[in-house]
Amino acid sequence: MQEENYGTTRYKRIKLVTILLLGLLLCYSAVMMHIGGSFNIRELLSSGRVYDFTREELQQSSSNWQYSEEEQGYWIQKNKALKKWKIEKKATGWSFLYLNVKEMSAESMDIRIIYYNKAGEKVIEQPHVLTKGENIVILQYPGEELYRMGIRIYGAKGQFLSIQSMQLRENARGFSVQRFGKLMAVSYLGFLAALAVFWQIWNRAGKRMAMQEVNGREDAGPYFDILPGTDKTAVQKRRNKGSCFDALQEIYQILIEDICRWVHKRTSSKGRIVSRKLLWCFLFQWMTAANVLGWCTDGQAHRYYMLSLSLIFLMIAVLSWERPLCYRNWKNPLCLAWIWLWLGTLLSDVFVVSDYKWHGIPMLLAGGILIFIWNNGKNPKKLIHEMLWALELDFGLAVVICMIFRTKKLAVRYNGIFPDAQQFSMYAALMLAVFLVEMGNLPGQKNLFKKSIWPVTGAVLSLFFLQRAGSRSGYAAAGVLLSIFIIWNIYHRKNWLSQWKILIACGCKAGIIAVLCVCIVHVSTKFLPGTLGTEWNFEQEYLVSSLEPEQMAEFDMLEPGLMEGVHSVKETDYGMYWKNYIRRLGLTGSNQEMKLRREPIPSNNTYIQMMYRYGIFILIPFLVLQISLMGKGIQRIKKGTREELWVFMTGAVLLCFCFVTDADVPAGHPLWFCYYIGMGYWFGSTGKHTENNRIIAEALLLRNDGQTNREK
Repeated sequence: MQEENYGTTRYKRIKLVTILLLGLLLCYSAVMMHIGGSFNIRELLSSGRVYDFTREELQQSSSNWQYSEEEQGYWIQKNKALKKWKIEKKATGWSFLYLNVKEMSAESMDIRIIYYNKAGEKVIEQPHVLTKGENIVILQYPGEELYRMGIRIYGAKGQFLSIQSMQLRENARGFSVQRFGKLMAVSYLGFLAALAVFWQIWNRAGKRMAMQEVNGREDAGPYFDILPGTDKTAVQKRRNKGSCFDALQEIYQILIEDICRWVHKRTSSKGRIVSRKLLWCFLFQWMTAANVLGWCTDGQAHRYYMLSLSLIFLMIAVLSWERPLCYRNWKNPLCLAWIWLWLGTLLSDVFVVSDYKWHGIPMLLAGGILIFIWNNGKNPKKLIHEMLWALELDFGLAVVICMIFRTKKLAVRYNGIFPDAQQFSMYAALMLAVFLVEMGNLPGQKNLFKKSIWPVTGAVLSLFFLQRAGSRSGYAAAGVLLSIFIIWNIYHRKNWLSQWKILIACGCKAGIIAVLCVCIVHVSTKFLPGTLGTEWNFEQEYLVSSLEPEQMAEFDMLEPGLMEGVHSVKETDYGMYWKNYIRRLGLTGSNQEMKLRREPIPSNNTYIQMMYRYGIFILIPFLVLQISLMGKGIQRIKKGTREELWVFMTGAVLLCFCFVTDADVPAGHPLWFCYYIGMGYWFGSTGKHTENNRIIAEALLLRNDGQTNREK
């Protein structure tokens, strides 16, 4: 890798994107506070309590309201037609009813809104004239609690009514798409105008300062003038002065280097390699076990779990130390966004009182030290090879666990070794990336057929598990990974073009073995756990079926208990989930578990989840991180190594799951670790400046041992 320069066009574009994103979020914060009518950094909109009626509730028929699936609305059966809804939330404090009518056959309908108490007794009726569009009703029920609400329509037999949305609110709704759009457009245009003025002033001032500096500057390379007896450490720090990266790296050196030297003197090279491999294997299994056991979300266990992860990171880092640490050139957007991301999570941890936190400190310290020592290694590729080896070994264990302990239920998506199918799909996509990278290393190998069996079998098994998990994001990830693999092989065709016939023959033979293995796994996961009586059911397991609720009921009749606790993916209302999270966004993040109908609901979007958990400004480093990683991967796909291919593929997998899945599982998934730590391979560089730093560091080490450079 060449030494990267901050002033390139690519970096300027990323800076511009960062500034534009910052302005967008600042305008969003101001607009939402203005609409909400209060200055509240924890909840920008200040909407109060809101009860959204779900799509399922708005599509259920009653004796007098017959719902039509084709026309997406109700046909009224009587002149006095009543329909009731149960309020699954706090029963008091509702002041407004917002009812949005999409279509109706009459110009208006006379209705009565009826309120029921806990005993099911009618408390009061409130008249209202229902029209097409948004209907706002100021509720007038007395102090009794509201447990049910009914709407009775008068004189509308044979009429059609389509309700698009309905919600109860504690406060009046000031938000509307039209109002929000106008305010955002005006405020963002104002920001762009102010930015343009500032940019002009900055450029003119910068040109004057540059001219003054050129007249008095002496252009020379680093460390060319270090005289004998000069304190080289002071010179090195002076030449690197002004960078937060160097300050952070100095902290890493102070914390860890003496420990690394002490361990290095007392262990053999082979012993360190074996220990690292065992730690990698244990790390990925430990993260999976913590996910299954709920340690990632349980406040008391979470603290000790994050402490254990930090210790594992540091042990791997200490065992990876090979030579004196020196300053690395971390001046690139990828590294800056990484540090900014964990600083943002750390600030959110400070402002938000919660047990489910403290990801910033472990990643900044333990994760940063691991990456820093990794970048200082003689052969950084070696650690990626060890990670891939550990992932492959753990995958074999995962396959065995699935075969013996995890049954594939009929018409239910397969969760595998995780509590839900989405996370298992993420794991299968990660392993597909691992095996594709291993397949890219096959050309030129001896005993090609034997060495191709495991990568090909692993890739086919990963695709099989992706199909079992049934996630569309997983299918997209598989398509993206295969496309990247094909493009990479086209650019590197010199590696395999001379032996393509042998590669195809060996691939076909290995493919036959892989298909046989898939058949064995397929049959085993259906019958073996039940036959042996070894089936495992996780406590926090979330079962999903791709069938419609009506079809699920038919399956349950055929096999009683089959669909117990199973949710239909057709019932997942993404829009409803996103709205509940977005209206609670703030600047500092939130520790409250989002609930709907008294049940926790997922965000089903990584970007929304990140903003809800850590505050809206965390979106900037998270997006810059993804943009930088994807840009670097596309840039390196033509001439990059297979290690770089793996880093790129890991980023692509996470990106595919970000849109309809909460892919950021903090410290609870191997993909999470591979993404945030694996990208550290691209942090450092091997430019001339870095090599000069290394020469100085090694010379200082020799001096500390009582030897001078001349004697050595």
